[in-house]
Amino acid sequence: PLLLLLLLLYSLCAECSNLVEHHDKIRALSRAHRNITQVLDELGDVIDLPIRAAAVEELLQSGDEGLVAAFEGLTVLEGTSNNIKEAWRRFEHCTSLHSGLNT
Repeated sequence: PLLLLLLLLYSLCAECSNLVEHHDKIRALSRAHRNITQVLDELGDVIDLPIRAAAVEELLQSGDEGLVAAFEGLTVLEGTSNNIKEAWRRFEHCTSLHSGLNT
């Protein structure tokens, strides 16, 4: 059992050493994963826009009792719109930086 534990310890130390050696790659992969997750979330919001807008339109047509819910829905739509604009601004900034590097 002691020999097995020592072999396990050696294996774990080797694995940790590999992690330390590749820390920059792990950090870049983590950043890419976070960015992709954010893009997918924003894309989901874009896809849901027509459904959300239709729901708000229904609330507005339902009379006074739907006004508060309609206002809340419009606030969400405005926030989504602002997020999309910000994402587009970031995209344009990144593409301009990338094209500047290739010239």
